[in-house]
Amino acid sequence: MIIRFLSIFLKPKKNRGWPVKYNDKWGILNANGQIIIEPIYDYIYGFKEGFSKARLNGKLGIIDPNGKMIAKPQFDDVYEFNNGFSIVKIGNKWGYVNAYGVLIKPQFDEVSLFKNGMAPIKIGNKWTFVNTQGKLLGSSFNRVKNFYEGLAPVEINHKWGLINKKGRFEVPPVFNYIGELKEGLIKVRIKGRWGFINRKGKVIIRM
Repeated sequence: MIIRFLSIFLKPKKNRGWPVKYNDKWGILNANGQIIIEPIYDYIYGFKEGFSKARLNGKLGIIDPNGKMIAKPQFDDVYEFNNGFSIVKIGNKWGYVNAYGVLIKPQFDEVSLFKNGMAPIKIGNKWTFVNTQGKLLGSSFNRVKNFYEGLAPVEINHKWGLINKKGRFEVPPVFNYIGELKEGLIKVRIKGRWGFINRKGKVIIRM
């Protein structure tokens, strides 16, 4: 269908297509003037990372530039895609949806971005991790940081250590502070003294 003479409102976007408004509904127009997504939505936000939020009847869904519904309108909030996942919210719970529409059910009180195949999530007052298949790590902690090179800093009983992706401690929680693993070294503090350890917990540099 070619738009020839319609009352529309255009918002050009960097990625594919332009959101257009017609009869108080929004669709998507391509560079050839063809409607590729019929104007059925209450609002379309514009494409980023190949996807757009679309609002319908007060709920948010996710569409691709061809008009395919990746996730039906059911969410109260939707974040931009990052590392293959969008953070989504239903009610006061958070979850994830991937680029294929596979949903990790919103069930978490707080969430963070996926990095290296794992994402920090909070249930109640404890933190743990979820992988890209939606499987939770069995262990829980007071605080956590993202995984780097297969290890993540976690705090339990006011002490920090390093766990692997199975939830086992590679470096026991004995530090007052522990940074992220970078180029084989981790910055740590214990009893007021700073230094660097390797991924096995061996002190490499004292400060």
